[in-house]
Amino acid sequence: MTDKDAGEGKSTREEILAKAGELFARKGYFGVSMQTIASELKMTKAALYYHFPSKEKIYLNVLEETFGRLFNKLKTAAAESRNPAETLFRVINSYLNFTLENPQASLFYSSAAGEGSNAIRQVVSDIRQKMSRFFTDIFEMAEREEKQESALAAELARMLLGILANPFVWGKKEIGITARFISNLFTASTSHGS
Repeated sequence: MTDKDAGEGKSTREEILAKAGELFARKGYFGVSMQTIASELKMTKAALYYHFPSKEKIYLNVLEETFGRLFNKLKTAAAESRNPAETLFRVINSYLNFTLENPQASLFYSSAAGEGSNAIRQVVSDIRQKMSRFFTDIFEMAEREEKQESALAAELARMLLGILANPFVWGKKEIGITARFISNLFTASTSHGS
């Protein structure tokens, strides 16, 4: 990619966000510089600054864009389901598959909340709260269907988000834990009243 690509705007911007997301997921916020991103993209730092005024803006855009895509996938999975158990399974499975395919999704749960500016910490906090509320609502819906009388939903949502924080562990083939396995595990825990 060269400075000439700057005129393309959106596709260059998307490439920057994709590469920066990979780098931030691998090296953390402080482990990545504007020069690192530019070098990985084979562009000049000036070309990078043409699209984004700072590393913080890139990081914020990666978070917001990734979360937007994830949340749309989750809402679609929920809308395509016929009953609460299927909703639970589809939503968890969609989330897990998304995190495996998009390493930058781990930025929501990594040390990113303590890294960078107040703006970054606030965005990460907002994303975590929105995700927690979404999963709590899904678990509560499944509990109502099973007529359980417990505070299991919020606890399951917290446990799920904790597990999801590290897809690089549970997503390894040699461990044998897959998105489907975890989806089944959480679906079973709500339908059996454990």
